[in-house]
Amino acid sequence: MRRISDTLVITSIRQGLTLMIPVMMIGAFAIFLNNLPVKLYQEFMSGIFGSGWNSFGVYVHRGTFAIMATGMLLSISYSMARNSLRGIKHEVNPMITAIVSLASLFAMMNVKQGYLLLNWLGPLGVFIAILIACTSSLLFLYFSSVPRLKIRLYSNTADRNLAQAISSLVPAMLTISVFSFLHILLASAGIEDVHAALNQGLKNMFTGMSSSLFTAVIFVGLIHLFWFFGIHGNNVLEPVTQTLFVPALEVNRRLADQGLPPVEIFTKQFFDVFVFLGGSGATLCLIVALLLGIRRSNTKQIAVISTLPGIFNVNEIMVFGIPVILNFYLFIPFVILPVILTAVTYTAMSLGLVSLTVSPVEWTTPLIIGGYAATGSLSGAILQLFNLAVGITIYWPFVRMYEKRLAEGQQVILQNLVEKVKHLDENRATILLDRMDDTGNLARLLAGDLPRDLHNGRIKLMYQPQVDSSNKMTGMEALLRWNHKEFGPIAPPVAVAIAEETPLIHELGIWIIKTACGKMKQWREEGIDDISLSINLSPYQLDDPHLPLKVAAVLDETGLAPSCIEIEITEQVSLGGLERIARLNELKNMGLRVAMDDFGMGHSSLMYLKELNLDTIKLDGELIHEVLTNPRCTEIISSIVQLAAAMDILIIAEFVNNHEQQKALERLGCRHYQGYLYSPPLEPDDLFKYYVSLKNSKS
Repeated sequence: MRRISDTLVITSIRQGLTLMIPVMMIGAFAIFLNNLPVKLYQEFMSGIFGSGWNSFGVYVHRGTFAIMATGMLLSISYSMARNSLRGIKHEVNPMITAIVSLASLFAMMNVKQGYLLLNWLGPLGVFIAILIACTSSLLFLYFSSVPRLKIRLYSNTADRNLAQAISSLVPAMLTISVFSFLHILLASAGIEDVHAALNQGLKNMFTGMSSSLFTAVIFVGLIHLFWFFGIHGNNVLEPVTQTLFVPALEVNRRLADQGLPPVEIFTKQFFDVFVFLGGSGATLCLIVALLLGIRRSNTKQIAVISTLPGIFNVNEIMVFGIPVILNFYLFIPFVILPVILTAVTYTAMSLGLVSLTVSPVEWTTPLIIGGYAATGSLSGAILQLFNLAVGITIYWPFVRMYEKRLAEGQQVILQNLVEKVKHLDENRATILLDRMDDTGNLARLLAGDLPRDLHNGRIKLMYQPQVDSSNKMTGMEALLRWNHKEFGPIAPPVAVAIAEETPLIHELGIWIIKTACGKMKQWREEGIDDISLSINLSPYQLDDPHLPLKVAAVLDETGLAPSCIEIEITEQVSLGGLERIARLNELKNMGLRVAMDDFGMGHSSLMYLKELNLDTIKLDGELIHEVLTNPRCTEIISSIVQLAAAMDILIIAEFVNNHEQQKALERLGCRHYQGYLYSPPLEPDDLFKYYVSLKNSKS
């Protein structure tokens, strides 16, 4: 399942279907509102808007589901181009790929009396649309990768889109020609309309069959097998329904009117009421299983949104929102469960435990009501509830397996996000949140959760001690920690980078200052009065003209002396211009100390010794890691230490993890350290205990 689900084609189909969610949701709600089986509601709408009140919903349905195949083709082709071009040097515009796929679809469609048969642009044409989207995209991308097939446009007046369009001319022509030639070959073989030929072939499978358990199992199994691969199984096999199962209900009705017992088990209501619980695939069972067994917020949100329509058997939101189509983790329950429910219902009715269906029931009739109305007996409602429980039980392990796979995939994406943050352009504006890939999706999800978690206790501060060569604790650094309910610990650089791309960086920054200073006040009251507190400051916080006033208010509230607070900055502080430097100087003039973090490896570290009135320099971790193995790192550290001593600047070495590193740094003149050799970041109570233990050991 994992190998299949991670292929380019399946991944692109899944992403393409996801892009269709807004349109599918709108169409599904239109169906729901038009067909709500509540007589009072229908009469109310007719009384207010007239007998044609549902025309609006019909038009909405046409504008959404009537373009289902077309929309999926465009979104899948676009996704396939984006996914396949990652890491490839040649450039192809994904939108051009989608347009070429659309042209390929039209090249394959039949023309009757000068017009395209537009029925195939909706649900009936989904399978062919998916097939053409994948094959045409792969062909076009292959042709685009051949240098000899690309026309290069070199002009200082040509924009990028024009250059890409000209470059795509030959690959597009070849791709569309392939499908045009294929249409000619099929026509010569007597297949003028590939869509109609496919549908007719599927219908012919039931020619001559009778209404039996075998027929019912094949009927239900094929409907869901078709659905899984993007074919609207209910519509394709509607002639079978009309031929076999609609007349069967009429037989039961006539017998009931005569006071005789019904004899036909398999009717249209048999499937609508007892098998299609929540729609094809018994998706109401899937919805309940998701609500009970899954923790991913976005998946659970889709389940919540799908609940009300699902009760009325409208399941498009679930089918396309998860999505179910080509989701091999849900293949077995989606296809097999309806077959099992068919067998269970048949057994119950054949044994006389449940009455046979005798009354027509609207397909949107909710659970329990539908079972009672169709059979005229409470046993019908009980059977529906039993089938629902069976369905939930069968879906449950597959839902858990699916969630596990989603979690694994999200962890990979989270690692990619961490790597992207490491290599962000220092002069960036919005980069992570504007990405249109899985990394961007995750960044936006985290950006939505960050404000909530800031206020519900999932974001907190921990404190890492700073110790000198005499083993005395001289300070501590406040460090941000975010424990996301779904993804677990989020790397602090990721949290900060996401906050920096939103206005939340100012709220988060001042929260860190207030929280750290509040804890420092408590420690002062408990006897820790000889250490400093370092607080990291994002360069974007210095864009706030009111920052000095906010910091002053925190100091007034806590009663802390400014000299015990040290603001840590990075090289990015200078990229915002003179205003950031001026604001930093305001903080310095208030009495706060200023430290430069990651000093020694930046392109302009030495410049800051001239531009900024620094109190502390924290050596870059890369220098510390190689202090024992790289003589050049030793020379760099030695030079920085001598220079800092001459300028009366304190040197702190971060990431000191073993005694050998500490001894080497001490020989070079660096006598203040921070790292796992001394302590990892600690909870506030543990930091107090650590301070006391060091103080007692000294005494």
